[in-house]
Amino acid sequence: MTYKCTMVFPSLTVFGSQIGVPDREYHSSITSFLRQDKNTAPLLQAIDGLPQWWDEVSKSHKVLQKLPGHDLLDGLRQWLVGGAQFELQTPAPNVILGPLTVISHAVEYLSYLRSQPATHAEIWEVAGAKGFQGLCIGHLAAVACASARSEREFIEQAAVVLRLAVLIGATVDLDGRYAEPAKKWTCIVARRRIDASPNAVSEAMSDYPDVSTCDSDSPSACV
Repeated sequence: MTYKCTMVFPSLTVFGSQIGVPDREYHSSITSFLRQDKNTAPLLQAIDGLPQWWDEVSKSHKVLQKLPGHDLLDGLRQWLVGGAQFELQTPAPNVILGPLTVISHAVEYLSYLRSQPATHAEIWEVAGAKGFQGLCIGHLAAVACASARSEREFIEQAAVVLRLAVLIGATVDLDGRYAEPAKKWTCIVARRRIDASPNAVSEAMSDYPDVSTCDSDSPSACV
């Protein structure tokens, strides 16, 4: 009797929202993977170049000079690439947590691939671009996966969205801890019933004038 084995690939891969400050064990697992895996060179180079890239971007976007971005990203670089000690503030700035989340997602996904007989190309063929989804800043890793047809392309795309994560985090920090005066942010996601008014959430929050709201159907209309 002959048995035919069929390999089952995931049809959906979801990347979570922004992480917090990792503990030493988790940090060690990230740095070990980055240094030991032979395919992560493009991502390591991108991490290593973040402080210099920040300096260049800050020249044309002077508002970024309000943030100690160079020092923070240099600490992140030494922490992940050089193995130096780097104590993050709690809560840590988003300009650090944003890219750290992208790096974490990339490492987690690559670690998953190493534990499976499947390649990214095979998973992509089964799941397609829509088979990769992300929550909040996890959308960046999802885009990197969805737009890459090979593992190498995914790593190269992750190196690109890494910089986007820095800018997203910086934008949040400019409206938060580095605003004048500093502000504290709390993010709440609400879902309305299908038969409810399209303005139900905005109407409910109208009693709270200091709250910003955004309809997911029209994110550019945030107030």
